[in-house]
Amino acid sequence: MRCRQILLFPVIIFTTQLLSAGEVKISLEDAETGKNLPGLISIEEYDGKSVFPPELMNRGFGLSKELGADETESIHKWLALPQPTTVNLPEGVYIVKGFSGLETEMKSAKFQVTEKGFIDLKLTLNRFFNAREQQLYSGNTHLHLMKINREESDRYLKEIPAVDDLDLVFVSYLERAGADVTYISNQYWISDLEQLSAETSHHLGNGEEHRNNLPGAGSGYGHVMLLDIPELIQPVSIGQGIMKTGDDVPSLQRGIDKARRDGGTVVWCHNDYGLEDIPNLVTGRIDALNIHDGGRNSNYDVSYYRYLEAGLRVPFSTGTDWFQFDFSRVYVPMVVAPTNSNQFIDAWLMQLKQGHSMITNGPLLTLQVEDALPGDQISLDAPTELKVTGKAYCRNDFRKLELIVNGQAVKVERSKKVESHYEAEFEFSYKCNEPAWVALRTPPLPIPPLDEVNVEFPVNELGQELYSHTSPVYVTLEGRSRLNKEIVRGLIEEVKESRRTILKIGRFPDEQSRAAILDVYQEGLEKLENSLLDR
Repeated sequence: MRCRQILLFPVIIFTTQLLSAGEVKISLEDAETGKNLPGLISIEEYDGKSVFPPELMNRGFGLSKELGADETESIHKWLALPQPTTVNLPEGVYIVKGFSGLETEMKSAKFQVTEKGFIDLKLTLNRFFNAREQQLYSGNTHLHLMKINREESDRYLKEIPAVDDLDLVFVSYLERAGADVTYISNQYWISDLEQLSAETSHHLGNGEEHRNNLPGAGSGYGHVMLLDIPELIQPVSIGQGIMKTGDDVPSLQRGIDKARRDGGTVVWCHNDYGLEDIPNLVTGRIDALNIHDGGRNSNYDVSYYRYLEAGLRVPFSTGTDWFQFDFSRVYVPMVVAPTNSNQFIDAWLMQLKQGHSMITNGPLLTLQVEDALPGDQISLDAPTELKVTGKAYCRNDFRKLELIVNGQAVKVERSKKVESHYEAEFEFSYKCNEPAWVALRTPPLPIPPLDEVNVEFPVNELGQELYSHTSPVYVTLEGRSRLNKEIVRGLIEEVKESRRTILKIGRFPDEQSRAAILDVYQEGLEKLENSLLDR
């Protein structure tokens, strides 16, 4: 048997043996360690037509126009490669591309399949960032699956987080009248997720999306993720806006309080979506805020930054909602990551709640203010020069790295190409003359409709606009933390308007129930008017 090696591109090696026709074994390999990597590949005929071997799961599996993804979109061109896999291809010339997670450069190669040929194809990937060396672990805090069967769902939960290089995914229960019969993710018990976790290199946690929509008012009270809870909190979905029956009781707050008593973690969904976010945020019931998890109804300025300016400490988080349509994830640090899934989830959520987080769907950020990292506090006795170090790394050109202080960009650094990826970094001395919060980001996403924004925004391989943001470092001065009273007054007016909306269109069985709902907003108003404005 003859064996020959053909070097077509640097660090890409093909071994050809004359065996059965059309067999191609494809693997991704870490250039430094030589270990196999899970990742994504695309295979195209030489004329550019995509090829989809049945042995590999499509990265866009399950996504349709109903969920905002047309089958012609970028995500459907990629195939999951959790381990080296042999596929069968007709004779012809092909181009393969591949990468792993967010941390490696992309490599490509051209190869030819001939009659009676076997190709052992390895793409050797250069890593430009190593989250594990920096003790960073990634999670998706919001995921549901629908309209697929249990076998397909099990495979999805094993393969897709692996090829995206995710360490933790929360698979959450969700109810909607009629439609939820197709929600396959509702069929997973905690024991099922533990079993799947034991069969993979990543962890699967449980959750519930607790929510209310008011008829004709869009958001209603809002949507909130209740993560790592021992049992479902009923009712899961509240009111006619979702369940086509019943009244708009109880408040989300009741479910939030039960989740917290049960040891769960509370993450508000969809930026500032809903009327009950502010009352629960200002009373300390929300552990983190999901940004861009399945939609872009608002951006940092109108949600997260306002809360920070009002003196609240709310960590950034994110997820993907229906399927993993994006690379969205939140990173937190853990010096020692437990191997036991339950212990890993507990430790990861603790870091998230403490604000030691960074969200991204591509750019990877590191921020240090003096010796402080995101979520930490610096206490100053007098105005002081602070040394700030910021870095960003990405396979795609993110264009700019921005240092944000109290909602304003005070330092901007352009990205530059380094080999086959992009970086930006700076060291900056910031004179801190007032209480502050300091964070790092790449440019914020344009708010839809995109055709009205009239910008070409950088995207990742799945066709999603790039974003990234760290949670802040908080700086107190002479014992005072940041408080923008104008912003607080705006939040007060918003809570009052929310209360008026509920009185106008909410459905309640009796005056006692109505009063219980309004108490949620009254408590928030008292906190804003008394505690915050008196500081």
